Amino acid sequence: TSFVMGAGNDDPDRAPDELPHLRQIPRSFCLSSHETTLAQFAAFASESQDNAPQWLQDFSWERTADALPCTNISWFEAAAYCNWLSDQEGLPPEQWCYRPNDQGQYGPGMRIARDFQRLRGYRLPTEAEWEFACRAGASTEFPWGSTWPGYPASSTDSTEFAMYAVWAGNSWNLSSDNPAFGIHPVAGRMPNAFGLYDMIGNVWEWCHDWYDANYYAGSPSTDPAGPSDGQWHVLRGGSWGNDAKQLRSANREFVVPDYLFNFIGFRTVRPAR
Repeated sequence: TSFVMGAGNDDPDRAPDELPHLRQIPRSFCLSSHETTLAQFAAFASESQDNAPQWLQDFSWERTADALPCTNISWFEAAAYCNWLSDQEGLPPEQWCYRPNDQGQYGPGMRIARDFQRLRGYRLPTEAEWEFACRAGASTEFPWGSTWPGYPASSTDSTEFAMYAVWAGNSWNLSSDNPAFGIHPVAGRMPNAFGLYDMIGNVWEWCHDWYDANYYAGSPSTDPAGPSDGQWHVLRGGSWGNDAKQLRSANREFVVPDYLFNFIGFRTVRPAR
């Protein structure tokens, strides 16, 4: 299938790295319907103390909120979780998408499998896959059909926004003692047309790709996999602390792969059987 990736020419807030371009995704793929939860990641981490982030060891009380998206997870840890899922389904290591570094760790120096898009293992979505799934057929800035700028401009707009997304308007802008302040349990809002929850808002999501502003519009039009290396990995989707501008389907952010923050989570993808 093909779609136009990036912000439209009529978007006054379009960043230089959001230029529109046609993309083709020739393979069917399955994307998790919601962000990886705390309970899901804790199951992985509990199998090996080496895989348990320090925050999970120190703050075990957070496990009571099993349906919250898992946050404070680096790109490296998300990649390790993907390989663990592949192992849980009995896939041999040659079908896993990520390779530990020479010290056997998921950290600097780890490698991405060659032709990873053709492997059967779990992984993080490419940026093109993520935006295709987020838009769910919509060409507007928001997947539920609303456009930018000037939205949300009314209480009716804000109510509509809150139906689909956890964002600043119904979380960050509230007082910290309000129960709605902060991240929300996954799948608590309306899904997009593909049945995917929280593609916009709640927590930022790691993508597979390295970030390169110039590569984005100049990359291959079919099944782009991102640059072969870089300093930063792409984040998509915005979070509970962002306003509408950062929640547009085309908006891009990036951070170093070992960055930990309670606004960042992830979801997984694998080829359709």
